[in-house]
Amino acid sequence: TGISGVPATVAAGTLLLNGTVAPANATNQTIVWTVKSAGTTGATITGGSTLSATAAGTATVTATITNGLTDTTDYTQDFNITVTTKAEDLAASLNSIGLTASANGDTVTVTGEHSGPLTLTVDSGLMLEWDAGISGSSAGPLLTVNGGGTLEVGEGAYVTNSSGDGIASDGNVIINGGEIIANGNDATAISTPGNVEVHGGNISANGDNGTAIDAGGNVEVSGGLVSANGSGGTAVDANGASSHITLDGDAAIVSYQGITATNGVTADNGILIQGLTGTVYGNVALDFDLAIDAGVTLGIPSGAALINNANLTVNGTLDNGGEIDNYGVIGGSGTIDNTNGTMNNHGEIMDSVSVAGGSITKGDSSGCSTGAAGLVGLAALSGIAVTRRTGKQRKQNKK
Repeated sequence: TGISGVPATVAAGTLLLNGTVAPANATNQTIVWTVKSAGTTGATITGGSTLSATAAGTATVTATITNGLTDTTDYTQDFNITVTTKAEDLAASLNSIGLTASANGDTVTVTGEHSGPLTLTVDSGLMLEWDAGISGSSAGPLLTVNGGGTLEVGEGAYVTNSSGDGIASDGNVIINGGEIIANGNDATAISTPGNVEVHGGNISANGDNGTAIDAGGNVEVSGGLVSANGSGGTAVDANGASSHITLDGDAAIVSYQGITATNGVTADNGILIQGLTGTVYGNVALDFDLAIDAGVTLGIPSGAALINNANLTVNGTLDNGGEIDNYGVIGGSGTIDNTNGTMNNHGEIMDSVSVAGGSITKGDSSGCSTGAAGLVGLAALSGIAVTRRTGKQRKQNKK
């Protein structure tokens, strides 16, 4: 007597256990299953044949055939069954294509680089932490995530499609950093029927009529840059029945076509540029490069402040009615209208930028200048009052 056909590996969940009894003409062939050792799997058996396991590990089950050995002796046989989780299965599939993935509970973290389109299943309840890079040219999405789970993109990650869409996901998308780039015309960087949270990084649609974020849920931008840079582009299209856009943090949404939301837009803190006009809301620390294109006016109203820690390119107009604190580089061929505001320079303002009106305070910081002519030369040309701030008076990068 023997039993075969019992699976050696099963996914966590429920499974009806079956086996093939030999010889085929054995009088007694009914198998009753019991758990001999659950290990770490949480394995149980109900109804004599339904195995339930909740976690990864190895379970030992016993198959018993009553009077299967003799008329008075039962036949028993033990089987070791390896239980895998959906997260482990996902990690294994990623490892099989040359990426490096590991599972921890319901979270899978992946690193490495991949070329060409990739389709993954991230089931509901799972999170895929994408710290990898993927690039290529595809008419469709470069990274497709099915199954309703959550995709989280970390710093240093990237998804770059030179001709089509970036990410298409069935579930929520969280961007903590990295780059999601869609360069093709009519392409979308991120598409999901769920919610999108952007806490950092760069999400951009650079082709004509492109969309940076197309979401059926709410979109929250609290860090990083979301932009649509081509003709007719839309930075955010939140098109669900109750979708809402929130801008609240050291972040910027730039769209020369505009943004749309079924249930409106709330801008508490950040930079919002729509069409040819934009506004700085609250106190915004700019830790990423930003360009104000020719013909565009970005206004800083009274009470608001822009703290530049990166490269700010002004080819249009920066209308300062509040405060600018520059710790980085301000360049470009446009104009800073400082008539109604104040400007504190701790970094570099290039000579190519025209600065008019108001006053500039230069902090004590090595390397501070306004290009080759220097701050005083610029002030003399523009009629700007110049004062020097001591180290004790210098502002912090964020109020």
